[in-house]
Amino acid sequence: MRELGICRNGSFYCNSNGFWTDVYFGNTMIEVYVKCGNLSYARKLFDEILNRDLVSWASMISGYVYEGNVTSGFCLLNEMRMGLDPNSVTMLVMLQGCCGFETSIYGRQVDGYVIKNG
Repeated sequence: MRELGICRNGSFYCNSNGFWTDVYFGNTMIEVYVKCGNLSYARKLFDEILNRDLVSWASMISGYVYEGNVTSGFCLLNEMRMGLDPNSVTMLVMLQGCCGFETSIYGRQVDGYVIKNG
């Protein structure tokens, strides 16, 4: 977990120097935390980004889905839809998550959304 320590030290430096206000930098750090396997840090940073864009949402949703937490991914997708329409990448991530899920209800919801919204 040496990588996670590097991430923490880097995030402290960036936080103390005001980099978190930049959505592009925040999105990159969300991806770093997700790839390091630390969804709690990724979510904390996600929650601190004021002007989240499509990449912010998709990165956090994919982190949950690839962790196997499809339910949290769907909750975040529903929250996202209150302000932004998901793109094809976000919907593909959700479909991939549904493939390994024990119930098909999520898959049917994604399918219905894609058919309805194109």
